[in-house]
Amino acid sequence: MGRFVIKHLSPFDIKEKAYLQEWYYGFKSNFGKTFPTGREYLSLPLEEYQKLFSGKPAEICQAVNAMEHAFHSCFTQLLEQQKVMVAVGTYDRARVENELIPQSQSNELEFMVKNGFRLMELQTKAAQGNYTPLLDYLLAYSADSNEIWKTFIMALATTNRTLNWKQKKEFIDLIYEARVSSTVIGEQIDVWYRYLRADHKSWFSRSSKDSKFDNRRIYKRDEYK
Repeated sequence: MGRFVIKHLSPFDIKEKAYLQEWYYGFKSNFGKTFPTGREYLSLPLEEYQKLFSGKPAEICQAVNAMEHAFHSCFTQLLEQQKVMVAVGTYDRARVENELIPQSQSNELEFMVKNGFRLMELQTKAAQGNYTPLLDYLLAYSADSNEIWKTFIMALATTNRTLNWKQKKEFIDLIYEARVSSTVIGEQIDVWYRYLRADHKSWFSRSSKDSKFDNRRIYKRDEYK
């Protein structure tokens, strides 16, 4: 696989090991869209994934090994390029999820502080109109729909402390309409932001650049939770 394709599997430039779980969530989403049976490899136990293939045992083993090699190559190349890790041995799903990610969070205080600042950074982006990074962050840590809504409401409320009673009621009504529009949390947030962009752009805070929104269309981004 070419370096250009591999590069675009990275959801963002990762600067800290403490952000590995968030980065891995986006990497899995991109990897699953790029490789045939990639989604299945990332969501099924290995024994179930093997059952997707037919043929002689050696042929099935070859197909599974090819996917595991692709996963290892893409994952390690991206993180080594960004100087987050030095690969030692083979990295399959089990090793990444059961060993590498827990290691990245082993210093509890450091992890808590760095992710606290990371959350504030993403809430600022959400308050400026770019909700996707914050949504992906919350889904990466298996936040439920109520926790996700609470985080987004806080992000917008922080920059709209002067709303009058009528505006606050409209704020609440738009959330209600978005929540009943779909059972998928990503789609609910997307609908809410479309309502806000249509009629309440002034409720977004100004960024240092032009306030241009960079939200990708969200469907079921929580498929690998």
